[in-house]
Amino acid sequence: MSSGPPLGLLFALAAVCSLCSSSSAAAGGFAFMGGSGSVGPSNTPAGPAAGPAANTDLTYTGMSMTYPISNHTELGAGTSMGACRTLATTEKFTNVGFRDSTVTSQPNTCFGFNVSSQLNGKDLVPSPGHSVGCTDKTLDIKKGCDDTLVYMDKTMNYPAGGHTELGAGTSTGACRKLAAAAGKKTFGLRDGRVTGQPNTCFAYNVDSQLINQLATGESLGHFVGCVDPKKDINKGCV
Repeated sequence: MSSGPPLGLLFALAAVCSLCSSSSAAAGGFAFMGGSGSVGPSNTPAGPAAGPAANTDLTYTGMSMTYPISNHTELGAGTSMGACRTLATTEKFTNVGFRDSTVTSQPNTCFGFNVSSQLNGKDLVPSPGHSVGCTDKTLDIKKGCDDTLVYMDKTMNYPAGGHTELGAGTSTGACRKLAAAAGKKTFGLRDGRVTGQPNTCFAYNVDSQLINQLATGESLGHFVGCVDPKKDINKGCV
């Protein structure tokens, strides 16, 4: 009788060796793909590289705008574009200009064009020491600072609710500020071309009466719009 291991044990050992051989082959195959026996970096293709960040400050330095018919308003002293943006925002302007210390006539001063919508499509012009932009620096002054829903030389068909006189003003910013203080959603500006009440502001009393009521005729020197520049007075500023 043999003193060696039982026949069943030999069969079991043979099966284990077979599995070891298979595992080694699989590991070898993995090492061939991954470069080593250890788990390597993922072979999933990387996505496209991120492009350059979008320009988030559309300030034009050394430039001004083709001068608009509605003129501009002096906003006060300022030693930086940031300071002028703060002044312009307070005064409800959506555009802003800055003259630095190299401008001999009006150094370190701020201004705003009276009607941003008149800048839409206008050209920049070289102007040393000047900077222009929007109070929201991500918007483009060449596109009217997205404040293009002010209607020039227009009024509304006069509503039954009438209007309220708000006081003196030479810009849409000034009239917006007065209208906001009076709790109004609409505003109107009469500029210096209006002979009867030049440089004055008003607001319509009942916003819902203005829907689809933009007058077809021209009212020279009048501008109408909403206190919120993204809303349309011809839709009732809603």
